[in-house]
Amino acid sequence: MYLLLEDIKKQCIIEHDEDDAYLLKIASAAEGGMASHIGQSLEDVVDENGNLPTPLYQALLMMVGEMYNHREVTVSYQQYENAAFRFLVQPFIKY
Repeated sequence: MYLLLEDIKKQCIIEHDEDDAYLLKIASAAEGGMASHIGQSLEDVVDENGNLPTPLYQALLMMVGEMYNHREVTVSYQQYENAAFRFLVQPFIKY
């Protein structure tokens, strides 16, 4: 897994440890979803040190935050696409 729990907790503004295992499951799902979305394995885009490009790392943190804060499939409000997410991920999509 590429995301660090410490960074996930900062993104989600979480100071307790009760949700750590859940956050790691969300992070794993986000990484799998990102690989599908960009059409390539995350291993294919890491640098020589095994780190993801900063834009993809931040986009993954955004995904985890979204999934943590909105855990249900059905919502009762208007949802909008996050333009920052699209901007961060677009250069890595393989067509």
